[in-house]
Amino acid sequence: MKKFIPLDKSSIIGMGLLDIINGYKDIETFLGQQKILSEDLLALKRASELWRTNEPIDVGESGTLYRLLQFAS
Repeated sequence: MKKFIPLDKSSIIGMGLLDIINGYKDIETFLGQQKILSEDLLALKRASELWRTNEPIDVGESGTLYRLLQFAS
């Protein structure tokens, strides 16, 4: 039996942020393969796509993502 990190946990946002700041697109690929995403994970996917641009990043209601991106920037 394989065990995975549940998609509704903030730890996946932390792992996604590591991908973002290190220039990896793994989180975009992974989230793009999921059928159902919470608003926080949709915001993470958007952030990953927009991080390399000068566009503002809408994190919606994700306080965790907001704080981590603020720290990374």
